[in-house]
Parts: sequence; C-alpha cells; structure tokens
Amino acid sequence: MKSLKSLALVVSGLVVFAAGCAQRPELELNAAQEAVKNAVSAEAGVYAPDELKAAEDLMSSAAAELSAQDEAFALSRDFDQAKKLLADAEAKGTAAAEAARANKEQVKLECEELKLAAEAAIATATEMLAKAPKGKGTKADIEALQGDLSGLGTALTAASASYDAGQYMTARDELRSVVTKAEAISAEIETAILKRGRR
Repeated sequence: MKSLKSLALVVSGLVVFAAGCAQRPELELNAAQEAVKNAVSAEAGVYAPDELKAAEDLMSSAAAELSAQDEAFALSRDFDQAKKLLADAEAKGTAAAEAARANKEQVKLECEELKLAAEAAIATATEMLAKAPKGKGTKADIEALQGDLSGLGTALTAASASYDAGQYMTARDELRSVVTKAEAISAEIETAILKRGRR
C-alpha cells in the first residue's frame, strides 16, 4: 500500500513539474519563420529592404531569447519575451512582403513610363541630329553623336530585356540613364544649331 502511495506521489510530482515547465513556442516560431520566408520570396530584399531587415532583426533577437531560455533551468524558463519577439517578427515579415509587392508594382509602372520617355527622347535626338549644322569641322562631331545615339538604342534594348525578366529596379536605372543621355545629346545639338545661327 505504501509503495502505491509513494508511486502516486512521484507521479503527482512529475505532473506538477511538467506543468511548471514553460512550453517552447514552436507554433509561433514556425509562423514567424514562414512570414520572413514569404517576404524574401516576394523580393523584399530588393523592394522593401528596410522592412525585411526589421523582421530579420526581430528573428535574431527571438532566436537569442529562445536559446537563453533553452539553457535555463526547466522550472525557471519563461518564453513570454520570445513569444512577443516572434509575434512582432511575424507581423514585420508580413508587412515586408506586402510592401515588396506594392513597391515592385510601382517600379514596374515607372519603367513603363520611362520606356515611353526614352523612346521619345531618342526620337527627338535623332530628328535634331538630322538638322545639325553640317560643314567644315562638324563631321567628326556628328559621327560621334550618331555613335552615342546608336549606343542608346542598344541600352534601350538591354533595359527592355531587364524589364521582361522582371528585374524592374535594374530596368528603371537603365531607362533613366537612356533618357538623361538622349536629352543631353539633344541639348548639345541645339546649342550647336544656335551657335551656327548667330554666325
């Protein structure tokens, strides 16, 4: 009888001990990891880097807190802070994914507008080059400008390829460069025409 009572006390003690041990927040950890993973898949590293960094920093803090609690004595473990950090990381990860998708769409629209602007700028520069003053000393300049315009056509093709590949940030930078250079060529030709007109 005594042995049965002793066994019951041991079992009761184990139950109390188990109840007193805080449970590791595995569900919260998985949810936070999935949110950050989704943000990375949404190209947050490109289109929402600050938001993604905030989520990753919280994940690092949560990992450190989980590690500290794992090493603590079982009865003294407290995962409340880790749970809070994981909840914040999940929220930031979700926000980063949403921001990335929105920003990517915005950059895509900018590329479409810039492509039209680049095509127009090259067309304008080409028309102005046809009107450029021709004569002694201008042949080399005109040939150089023609080479520059040809290069812009190649650059525009490359930008279009970047756009088609979904690399909108790269395409945007390339298209901006084309517009700027085409406008500079037009300005240079216009200056030459005005100088010729004053003679």
